[in-house]
Amino acid sequence: MTASKWSPEEVLRVASTTGKALEVRCARRFLAQNWSAMLGSYYADGALDVPRELDILAERSARLQTVHEVTVSIRAAISCRDFPDDRSPMTYSVSHQSIPSLRARLIAEHRGPIALEGYASNYGPLPSYEALAADHLLKNANLRNERHVIAFDQIEEAGSQSKRQEKVPTTAALTRMKEGDASLFRAIESAVKAAQYWRREDYQQEGSFASLTIPVLLLGDDFWDVCVDDGRVYEPRLIQKAYVVNFFPTIGGRARELLTIIWSIREVDSLIRSLDQTFAWFSSELNREFGAAVARTNR
Repeated sequence: MTASKWSPEEVLRVASTTGKALEVRCARRFLAQNWSAMLGSYYADGALDVPRELDILAERSARLQTVHEVTVSIRAAISCRDFPDDRSPMTYSVSHQSIPSLRARLIAEHRGPIALEGYASNYGPLPSYEALAADHLLKNANLRNERHVIAFDQIEEAGSQSKRQEKVPTTAALTRMKEGDASLFRAIESAVKAAQYWRREDYQQEGSFASLTIPVLLLGDDFWDVCVDDGRVYEPRLIQKAYVVNFFPTIGGRARELLTIIWSIREVDSLIRSLDQTFAWFSSELNREFGAAVARTNR
């Protein structure tokens, strides 16, 4: 059979599962809120610098008021995952009382005209802001007191493949997919690796900067979450946002805790508001820090 004989309905069904339309919807929402949003950006993966594509690179930046030559920016490295109507991602979560979360951190880097207080050099990571920024983001997103994700899964309607082929109504019976968490973890891995790549890439650009980078997993719809406190399975709930903190190897081989935000496209505007609030805080802090550093040198 040649492509010209294929059913347009089947082509549409396949195209609807790729997530490409989801990427465009997300990028347009960021653009509407005065962010830049790039589709098809690439990052270098691994020691061989293999090029990998990131779904969306969204960024917002501004000049500091106290030190105009410093550009402060916030960057979201976004991986998108969409699913057909008969399939859904699922998360497993625990409360802090059951299993404490790792210390949430983001990626904060800088290079300035002068060293900030407490730093021996005028460039490098900003460890004092990595955890503080993560705390602010979780607070702004109303996630600080929510359960944290410890695992992923995928579920689908039982027999959905054959029912699609036979075009008969599906039932509500569900089953776990054999793929399990693979697709979702690959998406998070992509966002995290892209975020780490931009940590290094910032230093290849000219000028002074302070940057905050956040890995994001964006899902095509609300998703199910199941609490597994005390090693028991509790009542599931349908949610729009969550977070996970994983221990990832970084440049130089040192493992570090990294926060990834998980969000439904239905609530992407609230995600952007949370990022904007975090950016306002980060900009204010760096404005104060650089201003104080300049004042010390002028005494």
